[in-house]
Amino acid sequence: MKRTWRVAGGFKAISTWVSLRHWLLACWAILLLVAPRAQAEIVQTNAARYCGVGFLWGSAYSPNGRYFVTYGEKGVALWSATNGALLRTFGGHLTNVYGAAFSPDGSRLALAGYDSVATLWEVESGNLLRVFRGHSTIILSIAYSPDGQSLATGGYDGSVKIWSIADGAVKRTLAADSKFIVSVAYSPDGTQLATGGGEGIARLWSATDGTLIRALTGHSSNVMAVAFSPDGTQLATASADKTAKLWSVADGSLIRTMQGHTDFVNGIAFSPDGAKIATAGADDYVTLWSVADGSILLSNSYNENEVRTVSFSPDGTRVLTASRDQMVYIWLASSGTLLWASSQHYYGCFSGAFSPDGTQFATGGSDGTTDLWQTSDGDVTGCLQANYLNTNFVYGVAFSADGQWFATASRDGVARIWSATSHELVRSITADATLVRGLAFSPDSTQLLTGGADAKAKLWSVADGSLLKTFADHTAMVLSVAFSPDGQRVVAGAADKTAMIWKLADGALERTLSGHTSYVYSVAYSPDGTKIATSSSDYTAKLWSAADGALLHTLTGHAGIVWSVRFSPDGTQLVTGSRDYTAKIWSVAEGSLLRTLKKHEDAVSEAVFSPDGTEVLTAGYDGAYLWRVAGGDTTIQLALDAAAAGTAVAVRGYVGATVTVQASTNLINWDAAAKFTLGHGVITWRDPESGTSHKFYRATVP
Repeated sequence: MKRTWRVAGGFKAISTWVSLRHWLLACWAILLLVAPRAQAEIVQTNAARYCGVGFLWGSAYSPNGRYFVTYGEKGVALWSATNGALLRTFGGHLTNVYGAAFSPDGSRLALAGYDSVATLWEVESGNLLRVFRGHSTIILSIAYSPDGQSLATGGYDGSVKIWSIADGAVKRTLAADSKFIVSVAYSPDGTQLATGGGEGIARLWSATDGTLIRALTGHSSNVMAVAFSPDGTQLATASADKTAKLWSVADGSLIRTMQGHTDFVNGIAFSPDGAKIATAGADDYVTLWSVADGSILLSNSYNENEVRTVSFSPDGTRVLTASRDQMVYIWLASSGTLLWASSQHYYGCFSGAFSPDGTQFATGGSDGTTDLWQTSDGDVTGCLQANYLNTNFVYGVAFSADGQWFATASRDGVARIWSATSHELVRSITADATLVRGLAFSPDSTQLLTGGADAKAKLWSVADGSLLKTFADHTAMVLSVAFSPDGQRVVAGAADKTAMIWKLADGALERTLSGHTSYVYSVAYSPDGTKIATSSSDYTAKLWSAADGALLHTLTGHAGIVWSVRFSPDGTQLVTGSRDYTAKIWSVAEGSLLRTLKKHEDAVSEAVFSPDGTEVLTAGYDGAYLWRVAGGDTTIQLALDAAAAGTAVAVRGYVGATVTVQASTNLINWDAAAKFTLGHGVITWRDPESGTSHKFYRATVP
């Protein structure tokens, strides 16, 4: 993780930025990509730590300090502010959630979305309470009134709507900006409303009758955020002109301009005591300013990309930030010491692997983090805090055959070996100057094979991390490596369009497999060692004889790069993962397509069979899924951790949907026409009679 500090007057290179309007247009373009419907049986979706939720738009503390919420491209998550544990996810919106606001007592959460609606949720139960419809376009911001009776929303259409919490009706509409409203905020006494938007003007309105009190002019570009001081006498504004400003609410006069950021200032917040202002910048920095004289008290950057939002904890001791590098950070306001960083795979999973006993699987993210998951219920059993170590992209994950070790390969050029039980880092191996792409343990678990950007495959001792052997015959980056089942040979696939086989004993090159017309991204030995599978960016996978290198089959059917190829444990099937959003299962004997797994809405970077061959794990840029290999069902069935026979339950987020628990199987059933979808992560249901909440752990989908 980058840990950069600067003092007042320091400078940082301006990061690349496109306007909010361009971002919104880009999001609209993403919506036009419609993923295919699922055709096989999904047994688990693992987004419980928001694996693949996409861009992170913001975060906020609850007023009581117990929780914080993060919101992003496809959903919202509620976290414990004490230990960072994920408590709940909220669905209900079709795509991006741009704003979130807690009620004054912290019991409710209001959300604003790309789908032009605002929603209101009960925090403890996760129940959807109300949907607010009235905006014709995207809602970009939302605020709760101090008395808890109203909501204010700002839209891409330039309007602000004030809603009644009681009945969801629009109380009034303000024509607040000719372009768009990015931020809305109530004054502490609830009598005024501040707005910021696309004209570079912040405005103060009467919250009671909607009249304009005054316009605050002075920014030369979009006003990205507005915030009232705790006593209501001052207003702070953040702008795309790289400055923040402090204004007098009484007469609208400019008190001070705060300069120091080198790119857009996206977010702004007052400390609870009113003595500090925090700003979040597109230059990756969060800066604390003195309200008294405008001096910089502290400026830091843990982020790899622009900081979206910033907020203080209710007691003022901590600062919460959300950034475009898909990470959330909590740090001490007094010293800037990092206290907590998220490990949520915001933006996507790049790799995946099962433990030898099949009880766990791991996913590596493009955010530099790795999570371990419990196969049986989808709970996260541990997060390897690689976000402190892997600077970006976990390209490979692998368990040792004895189940003792777990390894990760990342873009910082380091392979790391972890304890699979305690999740502690055991050893770091600098395997390449640029990046490590391929990773594999030897069958006896004593050696680790890596492949990297230096066009070499390297063999390392697991015991002490020493380099044992180098295989240097490739002429371009080594993208994937594998051991033969007997441990006597290794194979590597590379960007030079070939796969090469070496004898481990003397390091001699035994054979080159040529035939792909582009990069060889993945290689795998069959369990009996007689065959080798390769996959390529030429949209194909190939099956070869390990004995003489003869081409046995070319597997065609993917419409994009085939990122991965793996054998089933019995060697009769292959599974491939592709950039075309699908995974496919093939017959090894005939090279024929058996099944296409369609659920992902983005590239599938890894697909692998479970140790018993009954399930397939797919890791994609939009998340990770477990699939049951055989069968399929036209009825959705969700197993419960506890249930009373015959109980009718309401599904959170799907108002009016009811199901009945079966006494014999402890399953709930309803027809697929109910249009239920898994949503985000482990989903809860609530018995309306007792109020007891339970979890859905596994599902079959038509």
